[in-house]
Amino acid sequence: MLINCTQKLQKLLKISPNKLEQLNPLFSWHANIMLINRRKVLVLVNDESRYNVVLYGLKANDFKNMEAVICDGIRKSLLSDGVNPKVIEEYFNYTDGIDFSKTQNKTTVARINKACNDVFWFSERIEDKQIVQIGLSDFLNDRIAEVGKGIYLNRLEHMIYALEQCFDIQVIKCRAIEMKITLLLENFEVWRRVIVPINYTFESLHKVIQKVFGWEGHHIHAFDIFNNGIKVVNLVDDEEALMYEYDAPMIVDKDITIEEYMLKCYKIIYTYDFGDNWKHLIEIEETVENYDKNQAYCIEGIGDRPPEDVGSEEGYINFKKIMEDPSHPEHTNAKEWLRQQRYDKFDIYKINKMLKHL
Repeated sequence: MLINCTQKLQKLLKISPNKLEQLNPLFSWHANIMLINRRKVLVLVNDESRYNVVLYGLKANDFKNMEAVICDGIRKSLLSDGVNPKVIEEYFNYTDGIDFSKTQNKTTVARINKACNDVFWFSERIEDKQIVQIGLSDFLNDRIAEVGKGIYLNRLEHMIYALEQCFDIQVIKCRAIEMKITLLLENFEVWRRVIVPINYTFESLHKVIQKVFGWEGHHIHAFDIFNNGIKVVNLVDDEEALMYEYDAPMIVDKDITIEEYMLKCYKIIYTYDFGDNWKHLIEIEETVENYDKNQAYCIEGIGDRPPEDVGSEEGYINFKKIMEDPSHPEHTNAKEWLRQQRYDKFDIYKINKMLKHL
């Protein structure tokens, strides 16, 4: 594998490489170093797909073991995107280790500089405790890049396509969980059946639930995890919540994957908007061993959720009575209020299109 280094990175690595040529650009990356929050950040861009890998907070020891650090970053990024571990091993076995090179030309230098600019502009997505910036890399790789003259493709999709052309193995393969998520209402039936990759965090699951039910995400949320009727942990959406006492230990939901609790016999309640108190029961139906997607997928569903801020189920029932009675004095105001809401009927095609780019 070829790592084409900018002059800045060469100086930091204390190397003076020759310009080497990689015949297959899938196995060639350009790399540059930058500072964010006074910490060193390594940005890698794949020459074939423009796929990004971002490594944050590198220290002197990391630069002494740069080959291992780069391989670990690429491996973890691909794994997080649902790439089959066998494909990843084939990828690293395809070439004999790493060779460092000078940058190839002005075009490739412009690409790595553009990637560094993107990392800087979206640096609020950086997680301080992580070296391999999975969240930021995922965000960048879901963006469109020019991969040829006038040809624009999603970076991740193009990386998957390039791997498919190179290896005769199923590229996307991961474990996933099929779950039924039911909005707990006494008078209405509203539920969704969804498959979610097992490496999703609970924060990502929150985003999935928002999309499949059409919630707007304007309110706080939490996951309550029960074991034999006893609450064992509360997963919250913000570190500020950790300052308050609660009836169970608290963890920020972005710090834990669904695998931690969903493969065990736990009862899980997701609450959104503690004013209207919309509670969702999450039931695990089965584990999917060879899931062929790297994003959540909605299989089916029934019912439309209530409008946001309608005032719980009781408020929803009252709102429906007003909407069904044109002679009601609040009918016109209620109709106008609903028009201003982003309130869509259940549309599984639209939902899966959103989940693909979550």
